[in-house]
Amino acid sequence: KYVGIELTEDASAGGGYARELGPEDQSRQREMLIDEVARSDVVITTALIGGVFAPKIVTADMVRSMRAGSIVVDLAADGGGNCEVSVPGETVDVDGVRVMAPLNLPATVPEHASLLFSRNLTHFISTFSDGGSFQIDLEDDIQAGCLIARDAEIVHGPTREALESLAADAPHE
Repeated sequence: KYVGIELTEDASAGGGYARELGPEDQSRQREMLIDEVARSDVVITTALIGGVFAPKIVTADMVRSMRAGSIVVDLAADGGGNCEVSVPGETVDVDGVRVMAPLNLPATVPEHASLLFSRNLTHFISTFSDGGSFQIDLEDDIQAGCLIARDAEIVHGPTREALESLAADAPHE
């Protein structure tokens, strides 16, 4: 769950960034997080402040208070990290708690999307193979739904309708 903290002043600096908290709010944040972090199985931090290092929000003692097997994901690692024990670009173990501090996480999205797409495509194509020969199973809803033409006829309803509409709208000589 998201953990919100009542602050005495607005911490937003615009453009998706925060500004550094004053000493009173830093203390309030630290006190509130002590119990929350200790009870959590997963802690994800994201606080970045434009032009300066990321604020250290999760202390080493907070991490040590977590149950073994818990995870901290420090998404502010590019800015130095929100967790005192984060090592940017690495995953470390602190008393059985895994602390992950990935760098440039947005750049990994295409890689994962490509892997997922290729896995889905491989699985899809394998459904057409029966002992090494290519077979179309018209009883399979997915295969039937992907089939556009068969025996020189458009069998996919929406495609057939679109082509018929284009043909009807085409100028005739």
